[in-house]
Amino acid sequence: MTTIDANGAHHGRSGQYETKPQGEYDGVLPDGVTTLAVDQWVVDEDAGIRVSFTDIGEGWNGDFDEDDPDDAALLRIDVQLRGTHPHASLDDDADEDENGVWYWAQGDSSLCTNVERDRVTPQQLRRLADLAMADLKETSVNGWSVSGRVKSFESLTIADAGRNQPVTPPHTTEA
Repeated sequence: MTTIDANGAHHGRSGQYETKPQGEYDGVLPDGVTTLAVDQWVVDEDAGIRVSFTDIGEGWNGDFDEDDPDDAALLRIDVQLRGTHPHASLDDDADEDENGVWYWAQGDSSLCTNVERDRVTPQQLRRLADLAMADLKETSVNGWSVSGRVKSFESLTIADAGRNQPVTPPHTTEA
């Protein structure tokens, strides 16, 4: 389980995450935010789904090798579900926030993508997270496998960020 200490640092399955700046988001991005930092979550409480991109040191051939000019630091996508979601793995709790426990999905719920950490902008990262969220919500509504959808995110690249423009965060509606 991941916890947040008094300084705002995240501790959990892959060690300590980057400390969030004080006064910024507390798990859920406010309405109207169109950027996303690594390790921030996009949350849809109604759907019981949240999505984040993390950096745990992965590269094209396993661990990222900064001495290899052909390697790149790749981001991992993490998908967590509320316990009420039918595809939540209730034996595998991941994180807890003020609204309760988040669980990993049954099967694959955290996979390395083709999104290069040093090339993606915060706007592109937000669009990718929104795209993933929309796909996961559609998957859930139709009763399809969340794990299968997460598996498809392995092929995400920065180019996919253009697929969901303009950005419409999942917790807001268009006028």
